[in-house]
Amino acid sequence: MLDPVCFHSKVPKTWQSSSHASSSYRPQHHHRMDANAAASHAATVQSIAAAVKTFHARRQPFRIHHGSTNSTRPAHGQPVVDISALNHVLHVDKVAKTVSVEPNVAMDGLLDAVLPHNLVPPVMVLANGDIVEASPTQNADLFAAAPGALGTLGIVTRLDLRLLDAESYVRVEYSLHTTVEATCAAVEAATHVADNDFVEGILFSATQGLVITGTMSRSIPIDVTLRTFSHARDPWFYLHARDRAAALGALRKGQAPPPADYLPLRDYLFRYDRGGFWTGALAFAYFRPLVPFTPLTRRLLNPLMRTRNLYRAGLGGGSRMTFRYLVHDLAVPYAAAPALVDHLVATNPVWPLWLCPLPAIATPTFHPATDPPGAPSLNVGVWGRGPHDLEAFVRTNRDLEAKDDFWAIYGRAWYDELRLKYHATTLPTVYDKWPFAGLIGVASALRS
Repeated sequence: MLDPVCFHSKVPKTWQSSSHASSSYRPQHHHRMDANAAASHAATVQSIAAAVKTFHARRQPFRIHHGSTNSTRPAHGQPVVDISALNHVLHVDKVAKTVSVEPNVAMDGLLDAVLPHNLVPPVMVLANGDIVEASPTQNADLFAAAPGALGTLGIVTRLDLRLLDAESYVRVEYSLHTTVEATCAAVEAATHVADNDFVEGILFSATQGLVITGTMSRSIPIDVTLRTFSHARDPWFYLHARDRAAALGALRKGQAPPPADYLPLRDYLFRYDRGGFWTGALAFAYFRPLVPFTPLTRRLLNPLMRTRNLYRAGLGGGSRMTFRYLVHDLAVPYAAAPALVDHLVATNPVWPLWLCPLPAIATPTFHPATDPPGAPSLNVGVWGRGPHDLEAFVRTNRDLEAKDDFWAIYGRAWYDELRLKYHATTLPTVYDKWPFAGLIGVASALRS
């Protein structure tokens, strides 16, 4: 289900071809969305299941390649089951407000399928090759644990997503706050306002935080000019938000704030596509002073500044630029967020920081750990230049969450029990997969 509180506009990337071990499995790709889609899907799933059964019979560990990732790196020389062919929208049910999708559908493709119905937006192959359904009523423990388990309990091959009624526009409002504590508190408070369909925050500095709320609207006032962020001539959204913060900060007592923005729904959902939030600015910094960061250069280089192209051009796993930048998303309880920001600023100052509220999730799970368990939390997006001393940075990451700390936070008994129950002990553990991005501390500008 697309979270109505904080929507990620990062879109999945296209995997750059890489060679896998001879024992890897790659099914035939089916690029159809016609009446044969269901049969094509079933055939692909059966072939994936057959390959997994073979690995399981050999007790041979394998990894899952889904065609797009920035949270792990390809493991060359290891057996791989390739599921990148699972990239289709299978069915939209307008009455039930659900959509059945394969796991690698890009967000823009999903919206193309559901927006005509005025909507906005799992079956699993176990590690022994069995095909099972997981839902709140069927294999409920697997259904609850699979999100966040990074494919270490099985392979998701189809998801049924609940959809929301969509309107044509989004009314966007901004509020300025002068401390990290006040900004985090305002984000949390905004999630309790029933009219808010979207909530996020941006910390431009320790003394300048902006909380942004959005409400879907069927129409716009007659005297309002529609604002867009999808054209080359448009500003990047984060730069527009920064200007809004400056304008709010310059208001004198008694002055009215600028009016709310009205955006087309699609422009709002993909507001960060151009510039990849603010990571596109890193590309300009990389080539400075040859390429200045100006409205003209951003307009001229607009085709390169979309998130997919930013990833392909330099932020993928094989790029030297990858090892210059830090991309972390750190979810913590609201009360702990200011202390986390203080720690980040003290160790490696990176601005802006993104604040995204996360809903409460029943435990046990690999979703953010909170105290009390299952409470809402705040994701702090840390995307910018990393420290020059990579080894020191790895040490810092280990100090922040060593292996024993990791399992102490999330608990291991329930996870090992599920891996045994669902025949997943030949797959890597979550901690085995995490260091590829977590300890190196580098990744691309996007999450899938």
